[in-house]
Amino acid sequence: MSTQWLRTGALVVWIALFGALDWAARRPPAQEGPLPAIAAVDPLQATEVTLSQGGQRLRLTRSEEGWRVGGASADPAAVQGLLLPLRLGVPMERVAPAGSPAWYGLDDPVEVQVEGATAARWWLGDPAPGGGTYLRLPGDDRVFVAHLGGRWRYTADPAGFRDQRVLGRRPEALAEVQLPDGARLVRGEGWTVDGHPADQPRAEQLAADLAGLRGSALVSAPGEGLPVALRWGDGLEQVLLLGEDSAGALAWVEGASEAWRISGRLLDEVRRPAGWWDDHQLLGFEREQARRLILEQGASRVVLALSAADSSWRAVEPEGLAVELREAMATVRVLSDLHAEALLPAGSPLPHSSERMTAELAGGRSATLFLGPEEGEWVLAWSDPQRIGRIPSATARALRRAWSR
Repeated sequence: MSTQWLRTGALVVWIALFGALDWAARRPPAQEGPLPAIAAVDPLQATEVTLSQGGQRLRLTRSEEGWRVGGASADPAAVQGLLLPLRLGVPMERVAPAGSPAWYGLDDPVEVQVEGATAARWWLGDPAPGGGTYLRLPGDDRVFVAHLGGRWRYTADPAGFRDQRVLGRRPEALAEVQLPDGARLVRGEGWTVDGHPADQPRAEQLAADLAGLRGSALVSAPGEGLPVALRWGDGLEQVLLLGEDSAGALAWVEGASEAWRISGRLLDEVRRPAGWWDDHQLLGFEREQARRLILEQGASRVVLALSAADSSWRAVEPEGLAVELREAMATVRVLSDLHAEALLPAGSPLPHSSERMTAELAGGRSATLFLGPEEGEWVLAWSDPQRIGRIPSATARALRRAWSR
């Protein structure tokens, strides 16, 4: 045997031996009995959560009003994001190979301590390959892997837990809104504006935007703003002030010293011109009541009927026309709750119409929409000669989809 072959064989043996020793050093230690677990914590019974890292310490405490952080309201969703994974306890899934704490992000861990009916404590490291997070438990030098949610949930920065809801109410609880221009929207069986019917989708959207308003950062409140007076169903009355500076839109409750930076959308909404909140509905019916759809364009007539057997739409005039179920349903959806972007002034002359859409409904009722000529990106539409509105050309095309084939 040549010297070269001896050297090659020795090298192969040495590499194999080195690999075996390295594997032995890095392999997880043998599991002796069941692995430990973080005790189950009832989120409703937890009273305090403390997060500590790198000299920073954050305390979340429960009060009668809810969770607090640094003397301010805490975001309930952020706190529950910490507590919900603990409700059934958190078992350790495996033991990580022995190694330096820096390998696992445990040289600068986040210490988590939960107090309440049940207490829990652990040190959280980096995400583990394949899922889970590295962590250590009190009284145990081993490094474990468990699923606790992302480490980002456990930041010790108070801004991560500050309640960013400006009002923190439910949209359906809003009973009345008075806008800066004096327009007054009141919720009853539906929304009204200054005593007459309001545009329901627009009013509902405004209620949702006000009740769910969230900020991104706190700054000193300006001296003045546009007032939006609110009355809630429980009797609470508030004035929300809206303003802006060089960096964007701001919102704050009257009397507050700080304002939230917000999206400019709400500011645009409350600045809408007179008439924006008036009822802009051109046609409305319950879509489940539709039985036949009729499109008349000049001398052309196409009739679709809903089959009671399989709830599909079929052409009955002319026969043999292919009908796409999804397109027919889209037409019914748009036609059943059609709103104009803007209404023409009362008394405007009735435009010429060569196109008519009729939905025949259960019980012998019907609803008819007339389409006038296009005006650039708009089409004039009406069902009542006294209510003529502009709808986008795209909406008109959507209405025609049921008959497009």
